[in-house]
Amino acid sequence: MATLSREKNGDLRVRFFGKDGKRKSICLGKQNDRNAARLLDRIETLLSALKNGTILEDHIQQWLITIADTPMAKKLESAGLIKKQVKLTLEAFIDDYLALKEKKVKPSTLLTFKQTKRRLIKFLGAKISIPDVTEADADKYLVFLSLQEKLSDATIYRDCKRSREIFNFAKKSRIIRDNPFASLILPSEENKERMFEITPEMAAKVLEACPSLEWKLIFAMARYGGIRVPSELVKLRWQDILWSENKIFIHSPKTAHQKKPYRFIPLFPELKPLLEQAYDAAPEGSINVISNCKGAKNYRKGLKQIILKAGLLPWPKLFNNLRSSRETELAKTFSLQATTAWIGNTPEIALKNYLQVTPNEWQSATILRPESGTPSAIFGHFPVHQGQAELCKDSQSLTEVHGSCEVMRNDASCNEVIQSKEVTSLGLEPRTYGLKVCCSTN
Repeated sequence: MATLSREKNGDLRVRFFGKDGKRKSICLGKQNDRNAARLLDRIETLLSALKNGTILEDHIQQWLITIADTPMAKKLESAGLIKKQVKLTLEAFIDDYLALKEKKVKPSTLLTFKQTKRRLIKFLGAKISIPDVTEADADKYLVFLSLQEKLSDATIYRDCKRSREIFNFAKKSRIIRDNPFASLILPSEENKERMFEITPEMAAKVLEACPSLEWKLIFAMARYGGIRVPSELVKLRWQDILWSENKIFIHSPKTAHQKKPYRFIPLFPELKPLLEQAYDAAPEGSINVISNCKGAKNYRKGLKQIILKAGLLPWPKLFNNLRSSRETELAKTFSLQATTAWIGNTPEIALKNYLQVTPNEWQSATILRPESGTPSAIFGHFPVHQGQAELCKDSQSLTEVHGSCEVMRNDASCNEVIQSKEVTSLGLEPRTYGLKVCCSTN
């Protein structure tokens, strides 16, 4: 319970016991009775919510937003009634949020959030207040990413998910009531058009064009080992090659936060000769399998030059499609459980983003296989009723008579419609018992 009193100089002061049981007070300055009563009521509401752990009502949350960065807000903070108010401009708020993310995520993830920050500021403006961003703004932002930024659907999906996360933090901080990006309908994350199969023939050409044994190993580990480049490649050490067990220990920074910091892959026959050559050629005391550890940008640039040298055109998502091609290849021979365990993803992710329907499979599906027989063997015959079983005995005749009705047989050599014989009064449909007439035409 808070009490209100007026001091000799005319200032109003609110006194109350805090959550810690200590007596505290807030000077409200010179206020008329109406404003003083309103402030007292709001302070009592804050005190009650703090002690009972309840959520503040909407009008109180909105009031806190309006007084942010004011002397009153600082007094409430000092008294322990509210937490330190988060800055409300878009740029300042995102900076505060990224400062928290920096301690939890990898530098590459932080970089993607900074890209989202740049796009949001470009569209909404750096000084716009967080509570002023509406659902309509979110809808327009989606169009902005597509038409002006010219991003793919998959990139738009990821950008808007990050925007949704940023504004969800504003909601948790009680700066806004609703997340303007919460109900935004996002495009599909899948981008099948950028999937590309690197066939074994293409891989052989690229390997032949590699300028060094190390580059051969880089390409082979991506195409036949299915590892991530550069994050898993640069951490690969010679002690991780378990020669006697035919396994390779892979450090996986990307899945470490999922409590999967490593995995094992087989020492595939495509990799073993190259690894043996590289091991024999490595200087004494070498630790890393790849000595010249470079960033992803440099690896992509180098691989593009090698692909062109091999007489091929660079494919989209250079290293990702190498992993995708390997996973698709393995899934045809091994179980999906084994395949995803070796590649380092889940069956859901594999089906959504990695496994491909290859051109050879499309072509193979249109070819009639000997074991399938004739086209009629593919489609099969529809089952017949027991009373009609005798109709299928004579394979030479096109039609057979059952009762007074002629039945057409399925035969590929028949090119003309054979007219049925005269229909008797029984008609084409079965008898309807209980009626005086039997012909369905009567």
